[in-house]
Amino acid sequence: MPRSKYNEQSEKYYTYSRKRRKKIKTRVFALAVCLHLLEKLIDQQENIVSQSNQKIDFPKRYTSRFRVIKKVLAQATRDV
Repeated sequence: MPRSKYNEQSEKYYTYSRKRRKKIKTRVFALAVCLHLLEKLIDQQENIVSQSNQKIDFPKRYTSRFRVIKKVLAQATRDV
């Protein structure tokens, strides 16, 4: 798996979400970072799948969840 900072940013977002008062600037920044890293992970996965010589069959549950994640990501990037 390629190197990823998603887990690190996810932990930062968790600690941020535990704060009582949140500044709008930090909220927008944290959300933008998580969305960017999620989009990067999706692109990396699609590249790995497209470069593989064998056809990769993912479970039906995984593909449906992945489709929902991509749809939500598209909506969230449109809003931000």
